Amino acid sequence: CLQHDQTWLSARLNKSFAEVGPTILPHHGPCFRCYETRLESNKDSWNAPYFLDPQPSTLIIPPVTTELFSRLTAEYVSLEVIKLLTNAHPMTLGGVLFLDFVTGVNT
Repeated sequence: CLQHDQTWLSARLNKSFAEVGPTILPHHGPCFRCYETRLESNKDSWNAPYFLDPQPSTLIIPPVTTELFSRLTAEYVSLEVIKLLTNAHPMTLGGVLFLDFVTGVNT
C-alpha cells in the first residue's frame, strides 16, 4: 500500500472470529507489515486473537452460519469504508476490531 500510495483495510475471518483492521493510510502511521510484526512480538503479553492461535479449534460451525459470519464481517468492513470516504473517523484507523460472533464479545 505504501509503494502504490493506496489506503488499505485488512479483514480476516476464521470460523466465528473476525479481525477488521487496521486501516492503513500511506504516510500517516504504521504500515500493515509493522502491525503484523508488533502483533507477533507482543502476542505472549496479551490474549492473542483466536484466529492467531496455532491450536486447531474444536468449534464446528455449519456452512450456513459461516456464510452469515462472512456477511457480518463484510458489513463491518463496509461501515469502515463509508466512514473513511465521508471523513468520519473509522474505528480501525490506528486500531483493530476483534469480533466474536458466538459470544458477541467485540473489542
